[in-house]
Amino acid sequence: MARRSATALLHQHFDETKVIGVIYDLCAELKKEQLDDENKKEYYDVQFDLADDKKKTLEKTAADLEIAIAESKENILTSKEHIDALERGVRALDKSVAEATEGHAATRPLNQGRSS
Repeated sequence: MARRSATALLHQHFDETKVIGVIYDLCAELKKEQLDDENKKEYYDVQFDLADDKKKTLEKTAADLEIAIAESKENILTSKEHIDALERGVRALDKSVAEATEGHAATRPLNQGRSS
């Protein structure tokens, strides 16, 4: 009996049009998915290029800022040197004025005695 059922199944008529229809449907679905994948790839390629351009711009900006920082540090050192030189000049001038004032004060009593 089991042998007869198996034989009957083997000789059973399959509807080929349904199988072919399923294959065509699967092929159509695969084509649609392929098109979707290609569109996504194109979109992400554009996004990648934009991100790469932005990265290059940011790297250039960072390099420019590093140069500006280095120049600013150099300018600060130069300014400190100028300030130190000016402070030394002011101290020398103060000393010179103090010496001149002492010299003038020392000669003043002598000058007052001569004019009397």
